Amino acid sequence: MRPAVPATAGRVVPCHRMDAELLQQQIRLTRERLLALREQQVPLGAAAVPIITALIDELAGALQELQETEEELLAQNEALSAARLEAELERQRYRDLFELAPDGYIVTDADGTILETNRAAVELLGVPAESLIGQPIQQFVAREDRREVRRRFRRVVAGERMEEWTGRVAAPGRPPVPVAVTAAMVRTADAPVEFRWMLRDVTLRERAAESARGLIREHAARLEAESEARRAEFLANASRVLGGTLDPSAVVQGLVELAASLAEYAAVYLVEGGRPRLVGSAGHIQGERASPSDSAAVRRALQRAMETAAPQLIPARSRPPKDAAATDFVDAVREGIPRRGVVAPLVTRGEVIGALVLLAGKPRFQGRDILLAAELADRAALALDNARHYQAAQAASRAKSEFLGIISHELRTPLTTVIGYADLLLGGIPVELPELARTYVERIRLSAWHQQALVEQILSYRRLEEAKEPVTLEPVAIDAVVSEVATLIEPAATRAGLTFRVELPTRIAPIHTDRAKLRQILLNLLTNAVKYTERGQVTLSLRVEHGWALFEVRDTGIGIAPEHLEQVFEPFWQVDSADTRRAGGSGLGLSVARRLARLLRGDVHVRSELGAGSTFELRLPAT
Repeated sequence: MRPAVPATAGRVVPCHRMDAELLQQQIRLTRERLLALREQQVPLGAAAVPIITALIDELAGALQELQETEEELLAQNEALSAARLEAELERQRYRDLFELAPDGYIVTDADGTILETNRAAVELLGVPAESLIGQPIQQFVAREDRREVRRRFRRVVAGERMEEWTGRVAAPGRPPVPVAVTAAMVRTADAPVEFRWMLRDVTLRERAAESARGLIREHAARLEAESEARRAEFLANASRVLGGTLDPSAVVQGLVELAASLAEYAAVYLVEGGRPRLVGSAGHIQGERASPSDSAAVRRALQRAMETAAPQLIPARSRPPKDAAATDFVDAVREGIPRRGVVAPLVTRGEVIGALVLLAGKPRFQGRDILLAAELADRAALALDNARHYQAAQAASRAKSEFLGIISHELRTPLTTVIGYADLLLGGIPVELPELARTYVERIRLSAWHQQALVEQILSYRRLEEAKEPVTLEPVAIDAVVSEVATLIEPAATRAGLTFRVELPTRIAPIHTDRAKLRQILLNLLTNAVKYTERGQVTLSLRVEHGWALFEVRDTGIGIAPEHLEQVFEPFWQVDSADTRRAGGSGLGLSVARRLARLLRGDVHVRSELGAGSTFELRLPAT
């Protein structure tokens, strides 16, 4: 009788379709069947022996295969468990990194809805994590940046990457925080599409950038201040150089030297006969002197500056030169090599008197350079105008002095003759004159003497103007000089109905001075006092103190207004034309007196009050 064989005993289930439990069950059943056959020891026919033997062999092979498969599955299971453990550890590490990252990380879907966030993002936004999940990320962007975030996120959804866009995030009621935003689309197995956002707090970076910008502004301001200081120093030096001379040629030379420090070439033109003429230039290239008027561009700018009285910029040229070997600057300008320049007109009293031309070897002239050139030109124009007027005044003064000298010499000879003959007649030569005739001759002599004094005044003024007045220093007895002056002034004061007084110390030591000039100074001051005093008295006094001899001439005359106290010492100036006509005189007395006093290392000053008289003080060194 054939033993019952289970349906699965004659075939082996493929191991790739078995799970571990089924395989273990099949192995267990096979073992049980083999053991049963061995235990039964059923006698079999000759025909059944091969079948049973083959079946046993097949079962043994299947058993061996099943055992190997079991071992392989166990190994795979162990490997899978290890892989699952490693994956879990890796996921935990990622989660730790995600949570502990210093930058804020946010995961959103395609609509921008927040799916996940880390601790840094929570702290950055200042909102609890549970309040962030499910909220649109745009809600936490500063209002003024939301439109830009939406625009950029649409591009991220389209596949682009947002790299370090700087914006601001802020939870409601909290101040905005500057962040650098990076966003990208990521595909995963769990979620087909995710969008990961990295928010980096750039507050410190913004502060550092602002600090850097502040340093840059401070540096720029310092450079600007230094530039302004250099500019002011240059202009101050220019004023000293140009204003330090009254010679027009020296002014031009100084201007050329100053301008040459601003550019490769400098030239000065002055208008003569209605046309500009080159009067000075400086600058060179490889030893070649510049002739800027040879350039058509310079001539055009020069003409425009003359016509408009405004600075003109000579533009850079980009046309290549005809001769690449040309090195002379003017040739280069003429041939169109890029150069720049400026023409600043010299304008004074609304008239263009010339121009300053600056040419640079590279296109460097800007608005500030033009202003500097214009200011230099203004100072030069003023200095030239002053020098020209001074030269004209000097020429007029020389002509006046020559005229006065000629007239004075022509008058002095006949006046000397008149005085000489009057002295002879008063001396009884050739006959003794009757009393009435003596009175007339005395008046003639007095008038002639007065006119001769005026002539001497004019001649002294001329010598002082020409710096030809000699000084002879010697010990001078003051009382003797005062006596001479008093002898001449007292008759004039008496005729004017005035009292003349002299107040001198009991003992007077001689002073070291020029006797003739001291006599003339006192005579001029006393004559002026008598001339402008209608009633009262004129007093001459002296005191010596602190090494100075102080002479005072006091009167009770008309006085001088405060605004005229210094003008009375100007040549040919008198207080009032009516007084001038009444008192007469040339208007040189006080001017000559002060100049002579200063020539003697002293001075003359005045104190006065209208209607209360004047006091003129002469100070001279006593030793």
